[in-house]
Amino acid sequence: MMERSGRILSLHAESMIVTVDTAPACSQCGSRKACHGGSSELTLALPAGPGLKPGDLVTLALPAGRLNHAALLAWLLPALALLAGAALGQWSNGQDSGAILGAATGLLAGLASARRLARRLDGEHFEPCITAPFETQPRSPTR
Repeated sequence: MMERSGRILSLHAESMIVTVDTAPACSQCGSRKACHGGSSELTLALPAGPGLKPGDLVTLALPAGRLNHAALLAWLLPALALLAGAALGQWSNGQDSGAILGAATGLLAGLASARRLARRLDGEHFEPCITAPFETQPRSPTR
């Protein structure tokens, strides 16, 4: 299970905005600007949980199985479609230009299929859940 701590920025009727510190490895990644604009924090819109208020610290968790499903859907499906399109284009045309056109078509079809499949699987399947809210201020002891 992948877990990150975050802070609730704002609450709305059925959603909340949570800011999460990025993983230390993100600072070394060349693609960090594509993921979250290059900042050290990531902002997420999630369904609101009961009893939460702005400023609360929360722990967000995503089970490993769901993380693997998301990675397969986002990376493997378009890559396989690209390869299949290139092979089909090379086979049908017999020239490199056919393979290039087939690869581009396959990639676009793979990306569209991944998007459609993610919507069909319900986007909530890939959203993290709140596992443990923390208090921002300690409560005074009650007797």
